[in-house]
Amino acid sequence: MPALLRSYTFWIAAAVILVLAYMATPFIAAAHLAEAVRNRDAPAILAQVDKGSLGRSLTRQVLRAYLAIHGKEQAASPFAQQIAAGLAANALYPVLHQMTTPAALSELLERGWPDEGGKPKPVARLGIDGIGGALAKINDASFTGLTHFRMNVDVDGDPKRRLGWRFRISGFRWKLYAIDLSPEILHDIVARLPVAERMKIEDKSGERRVF
Repeated sequence: MPALLRSYTFWIAAAVILVLAYMATPFIAAAHLAEAVRNRDAPAILAQVDKGSLGRSLTRQVLRAYLAIHGKEQAASPFAQQIAAGLAANALYPVLHQMTTPAALSELLERGWPDEGGKPKPVARLGIDGIGGALAKINDASFTGLTHFRMNVDVDGDPKRRLGWRFRISGFRWKLYAIDLSPEILHDIVARLPVAERMKIEDKSGERRVF
């Protein structure tokens, strides 16, 4: 084999290895996060989570579900909806903020917290056991560009309680920045939330009761 061809072959092989290694890194990050969750290792969980972005993601989803379930989105104009969302966010802030603590995240990621009656299941299966278990979920994972990655994880193997783990590159490492909650889990969470006090908002179309 000519020296030039051998050189090309070497660099192509090296590039393929680097790409494969890079594509494996988010699976490794997911496995490490799963291990930290199982061990309830708070420092390890916080090190692998973008807490600010994750909190905003959960808040948006829970507030949308809250307004939809309590019928407030249909009961008010767009202006009133914004006020309703702001009031609900303020009323529910303590609960929503608590969801981003390591303990609550562990319950959410491992058990699809909260469960019926607000009690966690005595036995839970996260669905990711080590790096091999994470790599086995390759058909449930996808990249968005080079910096974003998503993996579907079924809580206790139940597709109705599916979570979408979203990672992105932050400081040369993958961090969990969002969790896509299934409708069933969102319903469970909203059922645990306090209902905001009722109030009336006046707009151009007249008085609208939004709470």
